[in-house]
Amino acid sequence: MKNALQNFVQRQGTAALAARFGGKDGIAISVLCLTRDSASYLDLCLGALENQSLPRSRFEVLVGDWGCFDDTNEVLSHFDGCGHLNLRAESISRDESEARAWNYLIEKARGGILLFLGDNLIAHPPLLVQHLMAHLEGESLICSAPMPHVHSHVFPIQSFPVPDLRPSPLVSSGQAQWMEYLAPLVCSLDPIIEIQPTSWLDFDLSHASVRRETWVKVGPFRGEIPKEDFGSWGLLSRDFSVRAYKQGVNSRPLPSPAAWQGLKPNFVVDVSLAHRHLQRFFSHHTELDRPTLEPQLHERFLPSALPAWSV
Repeated sequence: MKNALQNFVQRQGTAALAARFGGKDGIAISVLCLTRDSASYLDLCLGALENQSLPRSRFEVLVGDWGCFDDTNEVLSHFDGCGHLNLRAESISRDESEARAWNYLIEKARGGILLFLGDNLIAHPPLLVQHLMAHLEGESLICSAPMPHVHSHVFPIQSFPVPDLRPSPLVSSGQAQWMEYLAPLVCSLDPIIEIQPTSWLDFDLSHASVRRETWVKVGPFRGEIPKEDFGSWGLLSRDFSVRAYKQGVNSRPLPSPAAWQGLKPNFVVDVSLAHRHLQRFFSHHTELDRPTLEPQLHERFLPSALPAWSV
């Protein structure tokens, strides 16, 4: 199936792929971004979306200004003036709940696919095409692929072996960061690569997508969710994914990472650095199978001497 989809894109082009998801005004995918006082991150996020391989006429970017007090308006004005994005900004009261804020953006969206993207994520050029191809394979919630990261207690940030390229203090240990200063060391990092915990593979509003008709079927995000059922983090997305699962809609990850968290301006990410650590696994596992997922990740990617992660 994967090769067939790739051949389809090669023969027909990304515009034909987008046409398979008929939204309003020819928009195949709506990128939804909810932001609050994160202008510097948003600047990087929108800049990366300008370089998508999907034709600009086939996607839109909706940014929800959730009561920002910083320079968010200036950032939005800049990208709107450049004309490189089909960008729309929606003002949302700072007092509005997160559920209503997302639901409001979805009501304004025109795309057949709804892609939720965190305002601090840097999208690799094929991101939108990858999501469209994933949805061609069937009705699913599409979530981010696991991102490789350097485990803090195996490779402490403080002992980074290249002093001139040592990460800034903003980079906290244990985060999933693959920035330009890691590129020279990628080969030597193989023994200490880990994969993010399986809990990060859930449908997450920082990077996930869903067909509009699926969202309508499952129902809008709910504001009142019992915390004892889902924990204190990611309530909206976890509640949505559980309701979707009960209606027969499973979650599937992208076959490779396509978005990265940004911490500093002007950094370059080479997604190919991570591909070899993920392709072997996802060539055999296309569905999220929780009973076997975590052991398989340990077997394939973790030296036996290294401790497991904490979920």
